[in-house]
Amino acid sequence: MSGGRSKSGGSRWDERYVDHVLRPSYELWQQRYWEHFFALQQAHLVALVRAGWLNRSDARAIALALFRVEGSGLRGEPYQGDVEDLFFRVQEQLEAEAGEVAGHLHLARSRNDIDVTLYRMDLRRALLSLHEQVGLLSGALLEQARRHVDTIMPGYTHGQQAQPTTLAHYLAAVLDAVERACRRLEGHYPLVNRSPLGAAAFATSGFTIDRRLQAELLGFDGIVRNSYDAVAATDYLLPFLAECGTLGATLSRFNADLLFWASNEVAALWLPNGLVQASSIMPNKRNPVVLEHIRSRLGRVPALVQQAYALHANVPFGDINDTAENLQPVWHQAVDLLGAAVDLLARVVSELQVDRDLLRRRAGEGFSTVTELADTLVRQRGLSFHHAHAVVARLVEVGREHELPPSTWTPRLLEEVADSTLGRPVSLQEAELQEALDPGHFVDVRRTEGGPAPEQVRAMLDEARAGLEASERWRTDTHARLDAASQQRLQEVQRLVDGANPFDERRGDRSE
Repeated sequence: MSGGRSKSGGSRWDERYVDHVLRPSYELWQQRYWEHFFALQQAHLVALVRAGWLNRSDARAIALALFRVEGSGLRGEPYQGDVEDLFFRVQEQLEAEAGEVAGHLHLARSRNDIDVTLYRMDLRRALLSLHEQVGLLSGALLEQARRHVDTIMPGYTHGQQAQPTTLAHYLAAVLDAVERACRRLEGHYPLVNRSPLGAAAFATSGFTIDRRLQAELLGFDGIVRNSYDAVAATDYLLPFLAECGTLGATLSRFNADLLFWASNEVAALWLPNGLVQASSIMPNKRNPVVLEHIRSRLGRVPALVQQAYALHANVPFGDINDTAENLQPVWHQAVDLLGAAVDLLARVVSELQVDRDLLRRRAGEGFSTVTELADTLVRQRGLSFHHAHAVVARLVEVGREHELPPSTWTPRLLEEVADSTLGRPVSLQEAELQEALDPGHFVDVRRTEGGPAPEQVRAMLDEARAGLEASERWRTDTHARLDAASQQRLQEVQRLVDGANPFDERRGDRSE
């Protein structure tokens, strides 16, 4: 066997090994790494020429072969079982195009550093894609919140009505959590975007090469300096997966609230027909199953994150399949599920409608405004909050015992309850009492920074808009840097094809 190929032309591998290991790996390379692999080949070719390991004639032949093989139908061809993996199939085709000199392309590298470089290129693409999807969700939350700054609704703690707030205040809270996820993705990108290429198996190579040039041509911010670390470490991936789990957990809680609001008993949220399904037997049903599909996708993400960590248990720190090839499909699935859930959720947020009147009415029920009544007794009658709390708590007990909602409370009832609780009467004017129990007033007076008062929420949304725009600029700038690196790499390769001097005098290199 030579070069990962069976000399007989058939497969030397057991059919089970082919079915369960080799073919899936081959197809994964075809699906996810094809463009990255040829970009890597081009960058490595330029670096070999710069280092003086290839003359211009051989480099030109290899460059042309790379263009031809990349544009061939090889990517779509099924695995035949006669080579170990796609690397060897491509190498075989390059030699068919360029001759024996194509073998020089493998100087100063190994499949080890090739693999981990491709993994990082694939991960940064996934990170940027997820960042964009999260940005779209942030935008949907922002726009929906702007529509509902004055939409009063009940807020809940421990599953029970607690105090009035606004839908915008709630959505702004979710938005803040989602935007923090964007910040963390941006902060994680520099850890991902370091090049392992040139590390070879793990000890570099006797063919000295400019690893920083390779990194530059592939759009990396720099290199993973220690060559052993370059092929062994996975700490560029695991924190990203942990972030996926964190974001998934946050969105799962938000989705649970949406499901609650969409239930028949609450009936506060309505989704358009394009996001609901009917029943085959019950004509009355409008099932918001999109939220169930979101829930199931988000629910699987933490399990996959745990699986990724489990693959590291008692595994040596080095190049090994457990934390290399076998780890990739795990994070692929986690990110695909999370991305689908984020995409669906962004659509739900954009399209949902709420019953404003119903929400406001319910915000005044369930004694949820009585905290403001206690506050009013402190402000207007000089009670300590401890005493005011005791009076209002007793009022709530009386209301529940005698089925007297706050809308029926009178100044006389307040006097009687205060007298029995404190030993002295305390009362308010009718207008003062009704204002204290009004959910709109409750919201309006909570003007502390971060509170639900409209001016506070608008300020938070303005700040969120600025953060969203900053994220969009970061993503645009990052894509621009990657595009510039790609253009630079292609120009360098084209210079080889054209027979121009491949050495950049600004780097202090000399032509042969």
